[in-house]
Amino acid sequence: MTPGTIVVGLLILGIVVAIVVKLVRDKKRGKCPGCSESCAHCPGHDEK
Repeated sequence: MTPGTIVVGLLILGIVVAIVVKLVRDKKRGKCPGCSESCAHCPGHDEK
């Protein structure tokens, strides 16, 4: 592999990890991934 391929791969991996971390944090705070605020009508809202 070339250095450019490795850099691009690491960049994409970092973006994916950041998205997953944000989704997990939002879930722990009770926010739904598709909503801008906490809402009781989202499926899975009662799950903890």
